[in-house]
Amino acid sequence: MKIIVLFFIFFANILNAQNIAFANRAKILKSVPKYEESLKSIEDQNKKYSEEIKSLQTKLKENLDQITKGYSTEGISDINQLKSILKDSDSLKFNLILQEKEFVEKKQEAYNNLLQSDYNRTIVPILDKVDGIISSFAIRKKYIAIYDFGKTSGDLIYLDKSKDVTKEIIAEVKTNFK
Repeated sequence: MKIIVLFFIFFANILNAQNIAFANRAKILKSVPKYEESLKSIEDQNKKYSEEIKSLQTKLKENLDQITKGYSTEGISDINQLKSILKDSDSLKFNLILQEKEFVEKKQEAYNNLLQSDYNRTIVPILDKVDGIISSFAIRKKYIAIYDFGKTSGDLIYLDKSKDVTKEIIAEVKTNFK
């Protein structure tokens, strides 16, 4: 029993010697010039692209419904079965719809690539620089860990607010982003 008590005392001293801090990454990022503006720009572009693709897909569905309106399509499970019941003129229109569908899919892929490129060009360098600032800060202050308390789940039941270093990191971020 004495060994167990000594072990707990030793373990408690080790934990107490560890220097751990907490920060709110979202607040830190908000302090970076142009971060929110860049993020909003990408979100706005994403919304615009999504609306355009959705509109094109809706139009394709309407065109397909128009072509197949006079046909009984119940029980048809693939494109070839559908083509086999269509008149020649409707089959040609259907082929055009399939080509348009491929075009819409390629357009959606291109938009996704543009958004990813914009994100990589504008947001990733900011995230990398902030991570570097946080790492330098932690090393200089001899922290073994800095947790992001902005993303905690129900697992964290207590947080000593005196270990919050968000303001100190924001000050360094502002200095480094001038």
